[in-house]
Amino acid sequence: MIVYIDKALAFYRQHDSNLYGWNRPLEFFSDILPYLLTNPTDNLHALQQVSERCAEILNNTRHNLTDIWQQRATMGAARYRLLADLYAARKRLYTSAILAERVKAFLRIVSTSGYRSKRSWGLGRKALVRDLCLGLPAGHLL
Repeated sequence: MIVYIDKALAFYRQHDSNLYGWNRPLEFFSDILPYLLTNPTDNLHALQQVSERCAEILNNTRHNLTDIWQQRATMGAARYRLLADLYAARKRLYTSAILAERVKAFLRIVSTSGYRSKRSWGLGRKALVRDLCLGLPAGHLL
């Protein structure tokens, strides 16, 4: 059943990883430097939980779908679980006091191609630069 709702339910939102829309060039001092110097640990736990919850929702609802949508829901759930794993590894990278554990967390992200573009369910290149500059050397001190 299709129902028409005469009310705006969403607003257009412009952000860095839009596939379409206005792409302004990034400025180093106003866009990149503040991103690189802020500690990501505040958001990582929440991002991990949201990703796990999305995977759970897709997994639980896929049984009520047709074949093609079951496959898509299964694939989406797997991608969200991978994203949750990347956020968990990144959280360890920034919170561990032991260098070997930070290196292990970083290698976990690299080995799963976790720094691929955000459009491909990755963390992106800016996260790679931040993790190399801040997370590996002294993540727990941030």
